[in-house]
Amino acid sequence: MTVSADVVAGPENAVRPAVRTGARGVSRPSLDVMRDVTVDLIASEPPRRGCTMVMIEEGPWAPESIVINLERVQMRLHACLAVALDGLLAQKYPRSTGEPLVIRLDAFNVPNEVLRAFFARFTSEVLALPTYALALSRGKFVSRVTFELNLSDLPNHV
Repeated sequence: MTVSADVVAGPENAVRPAVRTGARGVSRPSLDVMRDVTVDLIASEPPRRGCTMVMIEEGPWAPESIVINLERVQMRLHACLAVALDGLLAQKYPRSTGEPLVIRLDAFNVPNEVLRAFFARFTSEVLALPTYALALSRGKFVSRVTFELNLSDLPNHV
């Protein structure tokens, strides 16, 4: 997978989506990242409670691969947002249209504190990005987006 210069995970950098310029010069999240992104589960919640997109991330991560893994996780999170806010989720699951969305990352055997800090920073900033803020304000495909992070360590022999 090629990581765009617009995808950064370091604490000194701003959280930004991978973008492309479409017709009329409008910048949009790039769905090209979907070729390499997997959403592991989409769950329908009780009526009027929306749906949950679950991504599973398994470690261990070698110390020298932490930045690359954070960039990959960031790409997956941006891709989930793009799929939901561009209406692709609603197209595939019509009952999700206009409902709340939870994007949940379940991570196992990863550097918990590093991922927790990254996730907190990402989720506190990402929805303020103009592309996402505009799509959310319209509420056409998703009424709101929240994020959840579950961290766990599994024994090696499982």
